[in-house]
Amino acid sequence: MSANKYKVLSLSSLKWIALITMLIDHTAATMVPYYNMLQELTNIDMAVVYDVMRGIGRLSFPIFCFCIVEGFVHTRNVKKYLIRLLIFALITEPIYDLAFFGRALYLDYQNVLWTFVIAILMLMAVKKYDQSILLRLIIILIFSFIAWFLKTDYSYIGVIIIAVYYLYREKSWVKLGATAILFLDMAVIGAALTCLYNGEKGKGLKYLFYVFYPGHLLLLYIINSNITEYLKVFTK
Repeated sequence: MSANKYKVLSLSSLKWIALITMLIDHTAATMVPYYNMLQELTNIDMAVVYDVMRGIGRLSFPIFCFCIVEGFVHTRNVKKYLIRLLIFALITEPIYDLAFFGRALYLDYQNVLWTFVIAILMLMAVKKYDQSILLRLIIILIFSFIAWFLKTDYSYIGVIIIAVYYLYREKSWVKLGATAILFLDMAVIGAALTCLYNGEKGKGLKYLFYVFYPGHLLLLYIINSNITEYLKVFTK
């Protein structure tokens, strides 16, 4: 029986899975300050809800990393791809800081688009200077350090996993193994879903992630900023 039978997910399908699981994850993460209120209102153990939602959310990052690699490999203009990521990283940063830290500028943690910008620069260097395994390793370590130093979301692990996904694009067992080792959680399920990729782009979602990422964070910030008022309505 051909293994291709199980390759049923297009790139667009994978992106939708990543977007939905990311939304679930960020909803749980940004609503932590209100869990006591929600627990009193609903009598639901919010600690369990939090763990389940964050667990589901772990699927998203490996899928996004896979999509970044596919985008890098197939784009006709890597520089435009990089600039697009950079622009949206800048747009997203104050929204990300508001949603997670309650302020428009928080320098101790940066949104994941910065990790992807660094990773694209790393891939460009790896592709250009691919004559030596040692040189590749040095490049990966340098850009991993940059992500760690700048305190980007997923930090050096994000850069390393994207490097692995790129260098071992055709070896699913390597990608699964690296994901399992580096994350030690349900992220490996997200990596496993990428193994079902059928090589098709699917319906065009070129700008969906770029808009969805800051958009859903802004929505969560607005909801959380007014959640006390919403809960008062239900408790009357």
